[in-house]
Amino acid sequence: MDLANSAENPQRNYEYVPPAKTPRLIGIVFFFSLSIMPIAIGSIHKDNCPVQPMIPIWCISYGVMMMVSSLLELSILMRGETEGKTAMLVRLIHGFIIIWFVVGCVYTYSNNEPDYDPEDDGFCDKHVYGFSFWFLTSHFIVLIISMFLCCCCACLGVNLF
Repeated sequence: MDLANSAENPQRNYEYVPPAKTPRLIGIVFFFSLSIMPIAIGSIHKDNCPVQPMIPIWCISYGVMMMVSSLLELSILMRGETEGKTAMLVRLIHGFIIIWFVVGCVYTYSNNEPDYDPEDDGFCDKHVYGFSFWFLTSHFIVLIISMFLCCCCACLGVNLF
């Protein structure tokens, strides 16, 4: 009996989506959703941070690059592509995001606790500065926790891949 042409072979009757794509798809949707917040906060408070006017602009551009990256990653995932022009573009965008993250750290952390009173010269809106500060800090927290868990797995000899 030929299983390749058999009705019992579900892979021949419909397109089979491997389960390995599901976690990656969830991650892409999560990062796409996460990219909306900096765009919204930066857009709403674009002119409300004279002490460092680049903080809202940084939020907008960082969110846009995260969104573009997520959409391109989704395109790659749906096409099953691992190499090619789109994958190379995603790698370039990821490199830009890392550099732009460092730039955001400089903008935000160099103005630690600005004045929140609009009458002062060192004014920055509490929402845009607080969002930027905790958005960046949460990235560092996740990085440290991930590194700790990787070290624990390495010490225990757990193979994650």
